[in-house]
Amino acid sequence: MKLHVFLIALSIPFFAQSLEYEIQTENEQVRVSKIKLSAGEEVGLHRDELPRVVIALKGGIIKRLEEDGSINEVQFPTGEAVFLEADPIGQMHRGVNSSDSEIEIFVIELKTK
Repeated sequence: MKLHVFLIALSIPFFAQSLEYEIQTENEQVRVSKIKLSAGEEVGLHRDELPRVVIALKGGIIKRLEEDGSINEVQFPTGEAVFLEADPIGQMHRGVNSSDSEIEIFVIELKTK
């Protein structure tokens, strides 16, 4: 099911723009999603509630604009897996594709430990 959406109430609940988001599979243990972000595209204020592995089909850099004003860059090298912990409760951020081209990633969210 391919979705071009403005809002999705899943693990990335608020989007600043339309983006391509497709759930590949989901069960009690994992949710696997494919996400495409155009150059400069922003994912609105949200919290990543689950630990996850991100694998970039087309890599790039996403800038995390934290609520406290700090900026952190997260690199997603093409073809490599990156593990990210869940965000602490109450810690929100926005994400911006700061690359010159589209980023295409698989996000594997781990629902159980």
